[in-house]
Amino acid sequence: MGKMRYFASQDPENIKYRSDEEIDRFFRVVRKSRQGARDECLFNLMLSYGLRREELINLKLDHISSNGRQLFVKRVKQSEESQKRTSCWYNLSDKNIKLLKRWLKVRAKWPGADLPWLFISKLLSQKMNVGSINYLVKKYGKRANIEDLSPHQFRFTAGYRARRSGKDIQDIQYRLGHSSFVSSFVYTQLFGPDQVKRDKEMNEAIEDNK
Repeated sequence: MGKMRYFASQDPENIKYRSDEEIDRFFRVVRKSRQGARDECLFNLMLSYGLRREELINLKLDHISSNGRQLFVKRVKQSEESQKRTSCWYNLSDKNIKLLKRWLKVRAKWPGADLPWLFISKLLSQKMNVGSINYLVKKYGKRANIEDLSPHQFRFTAGYRARRSGKDIQDIQYRLGHSSFVSSFVYTQLFGPDQVKRDKEMNEAIEDNK
């Protein structure tokens, strides 16, 4: 088996993650909004599991486990084979479980509550779409005085936070639904050459043992 390339072609400087203080400001604004129950749940899931917009809006009620502690995510932007491999159940944090329960209680009273989608529009009584996610990010970002905030920056921030907390490349790959280590490896470059070297050696050992 040939050696895989470890360093992602993406420049680490393009990983536009957001600071804890900016994220806190964002959620303070969200919690005060009219649809705070939905949007706080939505953006916490986005931040926790690096969900893409399409993955978020395609979540369904039956993607929640019977005990309410797991969530199935169908990954996108990959081949059919990769989608099957990276789509999986995620254990929800206590915070996400609490926010999900609160949102489901509110959702049950909305028009369109019988729809299969987890996140719906109260005004339109239909599934949310990519445009609505873009709109919410722009609206809340502006109110929180966060310049140039974009939905994908939540994904970058999820990867950054995972790496900062000591998660290894395999965990980051799992959390973000990457089909290969290459896409995940760029996050190690945010933390200096020593950590990069250790992770490279670890991944080489993994490949050699396959």
